[in-house]
Amino acid sequence: MIEDRIDKLIKEYQEGIEDNCQIIENCRDTLIRKLNCGLDDYILSSANKIVEKRKEDELFRTHIALLNYVKVGERND
Repeated sequence: MIEDRIDKLIKEYQEGIEDNCQIIENCRDTLIRKLNCGLDDYILSSANKIVEKRKEDELFRTHIALLNYVKVGERND
């Protein structure tokens, strides 16, 4: 029962990571286009979005590791 809820949370975090990867890829593409067009003013917003999503991914990974620890009782460092 608790394991099912933990598995559901892990799946949600993994989906969040996948979503963020797509956002990061889109931001990179946008960043490259802006650089190629000389739109320097807009570069910072794309770069900040990439950094923000990478930080969020790290939190998701930490939560997944903690949930796995709760579920199995062992840490994988």
